[in-house]
Amino acid sequence: MATGPPWRRGVRPTSGAFSLLEILVVVVILGILAALLIPRFASGFTRTKQNSCAENKAAINTLVEKWHFEKGQWPSATLDDIGADPAYFPSGIPACPVSRSKYTLDETTHRVSGHNHDSIEEVVAKPLTQTP
Repeated sequence: MATGPPWRRGVRPTSGAFSLLEILVVVVILGILAALLIPRFASGFTRTKQNSCAENKAAINTLVEKWHFEKGQWPSATLDDIGADPAYFPSGIPACPVSRSKYTLDETTHRVSGHNHDSIEEVVAKPLTQTP
């Protein structure tokens, strides 16, 4: 015969642990959240690298103009001469954070050539292409 108060008869004691079903539900919810959030973070890193490249180009162009103003000549297209001068680039010329390639100058415009990565404005302004 069962012992204890009548309202507790037939009820087994709980151990305070989670059931397998509860753990499975939590894992599924975390998986869905990860699937939604990871692509957003990845695109944010890409945009940050693109903006860093644009900032590097602007800084190099400014220092190239300063070099021309002070020295009376343009630096070489490979930027080896201006990169070796610690007054202009104390830690060397940075590499492109997107492609990890070196910056070079266009010999006619004396501006950084290439590295036309999308800026944030271009990425945001691009219309979504729809497939028919």
